Amino acid sequence: MATTSSARRCQAPGCEKSIPRGRYCSNHYRHLQQYGRILTREEALANGRRLRREANPPKQCSVKGCEQMAAARGWCLRHYARWQRHGSPLANKHTGRRAEGRGYVTLKLPLHPRAGVSGYVREHDLIMERHIGRLIKPHEVVHHIDGDVSNNSLGNLALMTRSQHASYHLWIRWGQPWESEVILRAALWYQLRTALEVV
Repeated sequence: MATTSSARRCQAPGCEKSIPRGRYCSNHYRHLQQYGRILTREEALANGRRLRREANPPKQCSVKGCEQMAAARGWCLRHYARWQRHGSPLANKHTGRRAEGRGYVTLKLPLHPRAGVSGYVREHDLIMERHIGRLIKPHEVVHHIDGDVSNNSLGNLALMTRSQHASYHLWIRWGQPWESEVILRAALWYQLRTALEVV
Protein backbone atom coordinates (compact mmCIF):
# COMPACT_ATOMS: atom_id res chain seq x y z
CA MET A 1 0.00 0.00 0.00
CA ALA A 2 1.53 3.34 -1.09
CA THR A 3 1.42 6.15 1.39
CA THR A 4 0.87 9.70 0.29
CA SER A 5 3.15 12.16 1.99
CA SER A 6 2.04 15.72 2.47
CA ALA A 7 4.46 18.45 1.41
CA ARG A 8 6.63 19.58 4.30
CA ARG A 9 6.59 23.26 5.20
CA CYS A 10 9.24 25.44 6.78
CA GLN A 11 8.65 25.63 10.55
CA ALA A 12 9.62 29.31 10.82
CA PRO A 13 6.65 31.47 11.86
CA GLY A 14 4.90 32.98 8.84
CA CYS A 15 6.90 31.01 6.23
CA GLU A 16 4.91 28.90 3.80
CA LYS A 17 7.78 27.54 1.66
CA SER A 18 7.77 23.82 1.00
CA ILE A 19 10.99 21.97 1.78
CA PRO A 20 12.25 18.53 0.70
CA ARG A 21 13.81 17.69 4.08
CA GLY A 22 14.79 19.21 7.40
CA ARG A 23 12.84 21.76 9.40
CA TYR A 24 13.58 25.09 7.70
CA CYS A 25 13.85 26.60 4.20
CA SER A 26 17.26 27.75 2.96
CA ASN A 27 16.73 31.38 4.07
CA HIS A 28 15.73 30.50 7.61
CA TYR A 29 18.42 27.83 7.87
CA ARG A 30 20.98 30.52 6.92
CA HIS A 31 19.57 32.74 9.69
CA LEU A 32 20.16 29.92 12.17
CA GLN A 33 23.72 29.47 10.92
CA GLN A 34 24.62 33.17 11.00
CA TYR A 35 22.70 34.47 14.01
CA GLY A 36 21.85 31.39 16.05
CA ARG A 37 18.13 32.10 15.71
CA ILE A 38 15.51 32.86 13.08
CA LEU A 39 15.19 36.57 12.37
CA THR A 40 11.85 38.24 11.85
CA ARG A 41 11.37 40.09 8.58
CA GLU A 42 11.84 43.43 10.35
CA GLU A 43 15.10 42.28 11.92
CA ALA A 44 16.39 40.98 8.61
CA LEU A 45 15.61 44.32 6.93
CA ALA A 46 17.23 46.23 9.80
CA ASN A 47 20.37 44.11 9.45
CA GLY A 48 20.63 44.92 5.74
CA ARG A 49 19.36 41.53 4.60
CA ARG A 50 16.89 43.08 2.19
CA LEU A 51 15.33 41.29 -0.68
CA ARG A 52 16.89 42.18 -4.00
CA ARG A 53 13.78 43.99 -5.17
CA GLU A 54 13.67 46.14 -2.05
CA ALA A 55 17.40 46.87 -2.07
CA ASN A 56 17.58 47.63 -5.79
CA PRO A 57 14.31 49.10 -6.99
CA PRO A 58 13.80 48.89 -10.76
CA LYS A 59 15.31 51.83 -12.66
CA GLN A 60 14.29 53.46 -15.89
CA CYS A 61 16.32 52.94 -19.07
CA SER A 62 19.18 55.46 -19.21
CA VAL A 63 18.53 56.30 -22.89
CA LYS A 64 16.92 59.72 -23.09
CA GLY A 65 13.22 59.52 -23.89
CA CYS A 66 12.86 55.78 -23.23
CA GLU A 67 10.13 54.93 -20.70
CA GLN A 68 10.99 51.21 -20.31
CA MET A 69 12.51 49.70 -17.17
CA ALA A 70 16.25 48.93 -17.21
CA ALA A 71 17.23 45.28 -17.56
CA ALA A 72 20.99 45.23 -18.19
CA ARG A 73 23.80 47.84 -18.14
CA GLY A 74 21.20 50.49 -17.31
CA TRP A 75 19.30 49.94 -20.58
CA CYS A 76 15.97 48.33 -21.39
CA LEU A 77 15.97 45.06 -23.33
CA ARG A 78 15.55 46.83 -26.68
CA HIS A 79 18.55 49.17 -26.19
CA TYR A 80 20.66 46.39 -24.68
CA ALA A 81 19.98 44.23 -27.76
CA ARG A 82 20.94 47.15 -30.04
CA TRP A 83 24.20 47.54 -28.11
CA GLN A 84 24.92 43.82 -28.53
CA ARG A 85 24.16 43.85 -32.27
CA HIS A 86 25.48 47.25 -33.36
CA GLY A 87 27.88 48.39 -30.62
CA SER A 88 25.64 51.28 -29.51
CA PRO A 89 22.29 51.37 -27.70
CA LEU A 90 21.22 54.25 -29.95
CA ALA A 91 21.94 52.50 -33.25
CA ASN A 92 19.18 50.85 -35.17
CA LYS A 93 19.32 48.04 -37.68
CA HIS A 94 19.60 50.34 -40.70
CA THR A 95 22.96 51.97 -39.83
CA GLY A 96 25.07 49.35 -41.63
CA ARG A 97 27.42 49.14 -38.63
CA ARG A 98 27.32 46.29 -36.15
CA ALA A 99 29.42 44.36 -33.66
CA GLU A 100 30.11 40.69 -34.29
CA GLY A 101 29.87 38.09 -31.54
CA ARG A 102 33.59 38.31 -30.71
CA GLY A 103 33.49 42.12 -30.57
CA TYR A 104 34.78 43.01 -34.06
CA VAL A 105 33.02 46.04 -35.55
CA THR A 106 31.79 45.45 -39.11
CA LEU A 107 30.38 47.71 -41.83
CA LYS A 108 27.88 46.83 -44.55
CA LEU A 109 29.77 47.02 -47.87
CA PRO A 110 28.43 44.18 -50.04
CA LEU A 111 30.58 45.08 -53.08
CA HIS A 112 33.90 44.98 -51.21
CA PRO A 113 36.14 42.04 -52.24
CA ARG A 114 36.58 40.97 -48.57
CA ALA A 115 32.85 41.15 -47.75
CA GLY A 116 31.39 38.03 -46.19
CA VAL A 117 28.22 36.26 -47.25
CA SER A 118 26.10 38.81 -45.37
CA GLY A 119 27.93 41.73 -47.05
CA TYR A 120 29.85 42.95 -43.99
CA VAL A 121 33.56 43.81 -43.81
CA ARG A 122 35.56 44.24 -40.61
CA GLU A 123 36.16 47.92 -39.92
CA HIS A 124 39.82 47.50 -38.90
CA ASP A 125 40.59 45.97 -42.31
CA LEU A 126 39.03 48.98 -44.06
CA ILE A 127 41.00 51.44 -41.90
CA MET A 128 44.27 49.67 -42.67
CA GLU A 129 43.47 49.48 -46.40
CA ARG A 130 42.82 53.21 -46.44
CA HIS A 131 46.11 53.80 -44.59
CA ILE A 132 48.32 51.69 -46.88
CA GLY A 133 46.44 52.65 -50.05
CA ARG A 134 45.61 49.15 -51.29
CA LEU A 135 43.57 46.07 -50.43
CA ILE A 136 44.91 43.71 -47.79
CA LYS A 137 46.46 40.63 -49.37
CA PRO A 138 45.28 37.12 -48.42
CA HIS A 139 48.51 36.41 -46.46
CA GLU A 140 48.10 39.58 -44.33
CA VAL A 141 46.24 40.18 -41.08
CA VAL A 142 45.41 43.37 -39.16
CA HIS A 143 46.34 42.96 -35.47
CA HIS A 144 44.91 44.97 -32.55
CA ILE A 145 47.93 45.98 -30.44
CA ASP A 146 46.08 46.50 -27.13
CA GLY A 147 43.96 43.36 -27.60
CA ASP A 148 40.67 45.31 -27.67
CA VAL A 149 39.08 44.27 -30.97
CA SER A 150 36.55 47.11 -30.84
CA ASN A 151 39.33 49.76 -30.66
CA ASN A 152 39.91 50.47 -34.36
CA SER A 153 42.04 53.61 -34.10
CA LEU A 154 44.98 53.53 -36.52
CA GLY A 155 47.51 53.75 -33.68
CA ASN A 156 46.13 50.47 -32.29
CA LEU A 157 46.38 48.55 -35.57
CA ALA A 158 49.38 46.72 -37.02
CA LEU A 159 49.59 45.01 -40.41
CA MET A 160 51.24 41.58 -40.10
CA THR A 161 51.69 38.50 -42.19
CA ARG A 162 49.68 35.52 -41.01
CA SER A 163 52.85 33.78 -39.81
CA GLN A 164 53.93 36.85 -37.80
CA HIS A 165 50.47 37.03 -36.25
CA ALA A 166 50.46 33.34 -35.30
CA SER A 167 53.98 33.65 -33.81
CA TYR A 168 52.99 36.76 -31.85
CA HIS A 169 50.04 35.03 -30.16
CA LEU A 170 52.09 31.86 -29.61
CA TRP A 171 54.79 33.80 -27.72
CA ILE A 172 52.12 35.58 -25.66
CA ARG A 173 50.53 32.22 -24.78
CA TRP A 174 53.94 30.80 -23.78
CA GLY A 175 54.56 33.77 -21.50
CA GLN A 176 57.40 35.36 -23.51
CA PRO A 177 56.22 38.97 -23.98
CA TRP A 178 59.67 40.22 -25.09
CA GLU A 179 59.58 37.83 -28.07
CA SER A 180 56.14 39.11 -29.00
CA GLU A 181 57.43 42.71 -28.85
CA VAL A 182 60.15 41.81 -31.38
CA ILE A 183 57.49 40.39 -33.71
CA LEU A 184 55.28 43.45 -33.22
CA ARG A 185 58.16 45.80 -34.14
CA ALA A 186 58.87 43.73 -37.25
CA ALA A 187 55.19 43.93 -38.18
CA LEU A 188 55.18 47.71 -37.80
CA TRP A 189 58.22 47.93 -40.09
CA TYR A 190 56.39 45.66 -42.56
CA GLN A 191 53.40 48.01 -42.41
CA LEU A 192 55.57 51.09 -42.97
CA ARG A 193 57.39 49.50 -45.90
CA THR A 194 54.06 48.42 -47.43
CA ALA A 195 52.67 51.94 -47.10
CA LEU A 196 55.77 53.44 -48.74
CA GLU A 197 55.67 50.95 -51.67
CA VAL A 198 52.25 52.25 -52.73
CA VAL A 199 53.34 55.89 -52.78
